[in-house]
Amino acid sequence: MGVALLTAACDEQGDSASPFVRLERYASVVSPPSMSDEVVLLEAGSACVIDTYWYRVVCTDPGDESFMFGAEGEGPGEFTDPGGILRGPAGTIGVVDRRLDRLSMFSGSGGFLTSTPGIPSFLLASGPSAMGGTMVGSYYRLDLANGSSFVNAEIDTATGRIVWERTFPDEADVVDCSTPTPGGLPRQLGFGYHDESGGLLFVTCYGEFLVWYADRDAGEPAAIVRSTYVERYPTEEDVAASLRLLNSIPAGGFRPNLDEEQIRARPKV
Repeated sequence: MGVALLTAACDEQGDSASPFVRLERYASVVSPPSMSDEVVLLEAGSACVIDTYWYRVVCTDPGDESFMFGAEGEGPGEFTDPGGILRGPAGTIGVVDRRLDRLSMFSGSGGFLTSTPGIPSFLLASGPSAMGGTMVGSYYRLDLANGSSFVNAEIDTATGRIVWERTFPDEADVVDCSTPTPGGLPRQLGFGYHDESGGLLFVTCYGEFLVWYADRDAGEPAAIVRSTYVERYPTEEDVAASLRLLNSIPAGGFRPNLDEEQIRARPKV
């Protein structure tokens, strides 16, 4: 597995009004085999990934210099199931252990700093990110009586206590999607991207709109932006890959209710 770092540049004609940017490769390094595809970019330019098979974190800079930290175990700085990595405040690195429900913080050079037990495990599968002394993410609340929903939440990393959570409305109540969802089921504004000023950004309708709440407690979004989205449909190779993935799901596992024609008709994200 490899990690590529990209930088953004203006388009070749130098047209500042152009909505497009050109991505140029900044660096490319080889990362270890892993069950996790999360990458954290540090301010100094290093890229850090989880080596799940050896219970450690590997960080590599653009010059291909690497350092590693962590080991298997339940002690300080050790992991039993390192499932998430995030960039913390002041250049620190956070690692979430899903089996221990614990967040461990390390310095930018891999030195162990602190650990917080009791992090709600339901929040950990959403690619959480750190904001000062709290961690934000999303989870799926299963409620057979009142209907299930996605919940955005923020927790105190020192105590594991939920300090804020909210369910946002269905996409159809905010924007008019040109591409219907498979089966016609409503889609909720689910996994939001948190900014450092307390706002939330949602990518809706398979990327057709960006919905931004400047205040995460506001009833209405502050802005809705239509993206420069060009519909491209799956190729034969894409369809075959999707079918292989669906057919590989074991009996009893969650399998989306999709057939071959629905895969062909859904625009690529």
